[in-house]
Amino acid sequence: MKASLALLQDMMRDNVGRTEATYEHLVDCSARAANVEATEQVLGHMKSDGIRETPRVWLSLLRLYSKAHDQRSLSVIWDTMLGQDVQPGPLAWALMMAGQVNYADGRAIFEEMLSGGVQAKPKHFQALLRAAACGGNVDDAERLFCKMKDGTWVDDFVHVIPAVATAKEGTVLPRQPMPVRTELCNALLSVYSRKGLTISVKRFFKEREADDGFEANNITYTFVVEAYAAALRDQPKAKQRLKGEMELFVLRAQSQGIVSCRRLYTAVMQCYGHLGDVSAARALRDVAHVHGVHESTVFLRNFALVFQNAGVPPRPSELDRRDPNTRAGGTAGSNSGYIMSGVSLQ
Repeated sequence: MKASLALLQDMMRDNVGRTEATYEHLVDCSARAANVEATEQVLGHMKSDGIRETPRVWLSLLRLYSKAHDQRSLSVIWDTMLGQDVQPGPLAWALMMAGQVNYADGRAIFEEMLSGGVQAKPKHFQALLRAAACGGNVDDAERLFCKMKDGTWVDDFVHVIPAVATAKEGTVLPRQPMPVRTELCNALLSVYSRKGLTISVKRFFKEREADDGFEANNITYTFVVEAYAAALRDQPKAKQRLKGEMELFVLRAQSQGIVSCRRLYTAVMQCYGHLGDVSAARALRDVAHVHGVHESTVFLRNFALVFQNAGVPPRPSELDRRDPNTRAGGTAGSNSGYIMSGVSLQ
């Protein structure tokens, strides 16, 4: 993202022409990096060059504010887009839904989409579940997921469909189950993750074993571990049980070859932070370096939490960010066969 801004500055300095495609790329880069300030800078330069927003730019802006659940900015973008006679496509509707702060608001957007004759697709349900996760609406999310699986979700929304649309069966609301894809399952897991519902997580995995369309990936296990991190924070009396369950899920991820997901390492470090487990945290950090995982600010914050809850000071410079390529100051070489389990690394 910074490189994109530097490229724009170089182009302006050298008086190199900027086209719609140039700005589409730059806005997309800054939006995917969730950098609002950089995105606004690029938009300012684009307007100075007399170039209007294109459909791709609108999508990038919706993606930016959807990630942040910034409903106010989303509404401004949406209204401006419609004011320029830009009709939203299926992806735009999904981003708008996903950016809402609760299930009710997401559902209102979903109904508006259906009333306009747009066909509901799995990504729209994924977006609804994301809105439910933001609002902690567990019951709504589970109900939607179950009705989506058996196809009865149609009954909840048929009242908003224009008569001309429902006349052709399958045009807008196909009365058939939605495929249980990994992305949809991950969206439901994100709801459990926010609330620390580890019992629901375990039940979820047991039920998904029968679904052909589900295959756990790095995002799946990240949400699982984040759920355990929330549970460890809120249920101190169950720490040892929760730690054991969390590490079993981590070993399960390792068995699938998931060894270099930074967000997953960060979630595990958060668990060790709530536990105050210094030895496990140090071993985890070393193994992260072996797999080339660069440390984020959140990762280091969770690492610092370990020492805070353990009541012991860190070693000199231990909280400094380290380059994984150096593998400095650790014993990770002997543990390179493991992903991150504190039990296995001892």
